[in-house]
Amino acid sequence: MIQKENTILLTGGTGFLGSHVLDVLLEKGFSKIIVLSRQDLRTEHEYVEYVQCDIRDVFQLDDFLNKRKIDCIVHTAGIVSFQKTNRKEMFAVNVDGTANLINLALDHSISKFIHVSSTAAIGKNLDDTEINEQTKWSNKLAHTQYALSKFLSEKHVWRGGAEGLQVSIVNPALILGVGDWRTGTPGFFKTISSGLKYYPTGSNGIVAAKDVGRFITHLILDGEYGERYILSSENISYKSLFERIAQALDVQAPFIPIEGRYKLLAVLKEFFSRLGGGGSNYLSKESLENISEDKLYSNLKSTSRFNFSYQSVSEMVEDISNTFKSDHR
Repeated sequence: MIQKENTILLTGGTGFLGSHVLDVLLEKGFSKIIVLSRQDLRTEHEYVEYVQCDIRDVFQLDDFLNKRKIDCIVHTAGIVSFQKTNRKEMFAVNVDGTANLINLALDHSISKFIHVSSTAAIGKNLDDTEINEQTKWSNKLAHTQYALSKFLSEKHVWRGGAEGLQVSIVNPALILGVGDWRTGTPGFFKTISSGLKYYPTGSNGIVAAKDVGRFITHLILDGEYGERYILSSENISYKSLFERIAQALDVQAPFIPIEGRYKLLAVLKEFFSRLGGGGSNYLSKESLENISEDKLYSNLKSTSRFNFSYQSVSEMVEDISNTFKSDHR
């Protein structure tokens, strides 16, 4: 059983999701946290030690673990990209990096491994029924390369479980939270505040970054392992989500659906934006196909554990918008 005094190794703790998970761990009273980062950070904290280490480098990882007694690994490190130019690095980090951690966790007799995957790694339903933890992945259906990388990374985690490692997997839906306003989902707020005209036609599950952290802390302290959990507050269309963000920011909501010729225009706009050094990462051809899909996720399994409840999308949008407006006042 992991206690709050045990040593937690957090990969990706300086990233968007990882930083929120770190905040929750500290709020919950964990006092021995080691954050792995590819960057050389000089940050000092009473309860957090920052270590420069690349999970792709198995020898560097092994050398680090030889010097530390780790009780639990929380693996949030990963690359989210829909660009062809990033695929090699994405697979190296998401798949090979996870394999390295699993192998070394077994070698160093680490008690517990919690893997942060994605709903993208779960299968798809061809009808309007909700996707749940039992939905099977099918190679006959179209998947993004990001989804494939997360699916393959999970295979290494389950292998570790079969070899005796106590593993748990969480599959967050689209994660909202405060972060770098230029990238990821925080970029939604900046882009919409600047007068975004277009909105995707699909839908997705939404979850707050802090709720992902809260659920992970329960899994760390709980003795259960060998399960996966979809983490999603509610399902919502991108149109409705963008309208709520626009309303919270007091700007006009996007009003043109990205479909037909507008989908091509969006791709061209992204291409020329990148030539000028801009661009998001959400408007590649692959990502546009992805966000045009209607995805419905069930959260029944997660809400049945720990008496867990989620922050609503409206509350998330209001909190994040207030921070955004404060930062840009």
